Parts: sequence; structure tokens; C-alpha cells
Amino acid sequence: MAETLESLAALERALTAPSSPSALTPEQVETRVERVIAQMARGAYAEAARASEVLLREGACDVRLVSPYLFGAFLTHGPRILPSLFSAVHQICSQGWERLGPDDNKPTLADSGLLWLFKSLHKHLEFHGRAQDDVWRRWCESCSRPHVQEALQSIDELVEILEQRLPGGGGVARLLQVTGWLRENHEAFPETLASPEPEDDEQVPEVENREEAEPAEQEEESPEEPPEKPEDEESKEEESREEDERQDEEDARLVTPSTSRTRAALPPEMEHSPALEQLLHKLAAFNQLVERQDFSRASMVASDVLHAIDHFDPLVYLPSLFSRFLTDLSAHAERIEPLMEGSRSSLSERALERLYRTDLEAFLNSASGAEDPS
Repeated sequence: MAETLESLAALERALTAPSSPSALTPEQVETRVERVIAQMARGAYAEAARASEVLLREGACDVRLVSPYLFGAFLTHGPRILPSLFSAVHQICSQGWERLGPDDNKPTLADSGLLWLFKSLHKHLEFHGRAQDDVWRRWCESCSRPHVQEALQSIDELVEILEQRLPGGGGVARLLQVTGWLRENHEAFPETLASPEPEDDEQVPEVENREEAEPAEQEEESPEEPPEKPEDEESKEEESREEDERQDEEDARLVTPSTSRTRAALPPEMEHSPALEQLLHKLAAFNQLVERQDFSRASMVASDVLHAIDHFDPLVYLPSLFSRFLTDLSAHAERIEPLMEGSRSSLSERALERLYRTDLEAFLNSASGAEDPS
């Protein structure tokens, strides 16, 4: 039942194959690793995973490639890959530790990468589990409760090795969040997976929409209409429906218009980037040092954080948040730029600009529609 490491073959080979010198120079490795980090920063996780795989196959055993590579495997295979993923991290922190570089600052780099990896796993699990979307349905088609149970067993072993290899690191706390989610949602996954092929020799016709096919089977099995319910049961059901409707109306009134119309749950990849994750890690470290009254070390972290604040670039820390804006602005720049440069002298334009600054919802609802391109 154990998931094999076939989808993680490049990392497995880097950790276990006989050591041989890479054809890449250290400068080439550093340049390409930095390119992977840049891809992660802008949310291009699939590209980063592929680039990490290529580097690992070329003999670049760098600990900074682990998180993008493993996260790409999770995005491809879903929770089913978690037992293998956790086993791979365990192997990295035990037998494979000496195989990975760079030697300078390796524990810090490893902990930072694992912290980001585990937090991203938790965000994706939580988001799609709550949304019950197509991604969640695909997960439930490929992952069963035994897979989840095996992942939980792997975590128990992984926590122990992480505490030994990276004492005081932030990765364990994030990993325990994944543990909590898996335990809470264990029963949301099927007990067993549906067999892809029928067991008998007869061919089962393919069904385009299974939800439409199932009621037809039920009609064949029980063609008789159900007996009529007593009047008292019908009245109770009617009262229950009315109560539910009243509660729904009350809930709708409690939600503000701006929340219900414009605030949607952001996908997890829209919320954090590795740069922001690193900044959050530094802020947490500063708080811990202050609590311990280790002001010497706290001053080093404070200087670094203040430098980040003085040079804060939202495109670096929240790249995916602006990607749609920049794409649309680039596509329609010829029509938008002249309007940006011109002065808004008319009363209607000034009023509209003030409306935008005071009430975004009213501003959107007042739009007169698309402009004439001519």
C-alpha cells in the first residue's frame, strides 16, 4: 500500500546513488538555484519543480531544491504522495544529510525551506478541503484513508528526526498543523478507492455524468413510489424548512455587502511567497529572542527586518497578488495610459474619482459598461 518514490526519483537518486562529481560548476549551480528561487517568489511552482528536478538529475545536490521539488510533486499527485514526501524529508535529515549542500548555513536553509513547504501544504489542504472543489474531488478519487493513516505514521517518525537535526527550527510547528488537518479530515476521504476496471468479464459502459446515471439505477431497483408521509410529519418538515430559510436570511443580513460581493477566499498560492515566508520567520525569531531577553541576537534580526521594511517591494513579497493586474495593464496599456496622464477636469470625473476613494462597491456598480473602442 505504501506509495513508491517513483514520482520523487530525482531526489531519491541524489540521496542514494553513488556519489559522482557534477558537470556543473559551483557558479552555474548557484545561478540556476537562484533562478528556481525567483520562480518560487512569483508563484511559478510547476516551473520551479521542473527546474529543481533537472538540477537534481544533473548532480546539483542543493538543499534549496528540496522544497520546490517536493511541493511540485504534491501539486501533481495530491495527498496520496504525502507518505512518500515525508519519507523523503526523513531521508534528507538522516542518511542523505551529508550528500546535500551548501555546507555554509545549511541547517538554516533547510529549516527555512521546510517551514515554507509544510505551511504551503497545510494552506492547500485547508483551502481545497473547505472549498470542496474539483481539486478536492480529484484528491478523493486518488487518496483513501489508508494513505492518510500512513502519512500520519510518517509524520510521527519525521518530527523526531527534525528535532534532532534542526533543533529549535520552525518546520516542526508547521508540520504539526498538517498533522492536525489530516486527523480532523481523515474520514472525509473514502475508505477504499474505486476499482478502475470491473472485476467480471463484462464491459461496463462509460458514463459521462455519474450523478445522472445513479438515479436511473435506483428507479430500476425500486420502481414503486414511496408511501405518503403522515400529515404531522409533513407539517414538522415544513416548519423545519421555514426555520432554515429564516436562519439563512438572518445570516445573509449579518454579512456586509462588500464582504459578500468582493471578498473571496484567496487560493493559498496568492497569500504567501518564499520572501514573505522568510520575513515572517524573522519576525517570529525576533519575538522569541526578546522574550528570552537575548537582546544581542534580537538586534541583529531587528536590523535585518528594518532593512526589509525600508526596501519593501510588494511585487517581491506578494507577486501573485499583482500578476493579473500587471497582465491586464500590459494588454490594455495603449488605451489606459492616455487616460491616466490626462487631467480629470469635468465634474462627473471628479465625482467618480471621489466615489472610488470612498466606496469601491458603489464605484463598481456605477460603471456605465465598456467604452467604445473607436
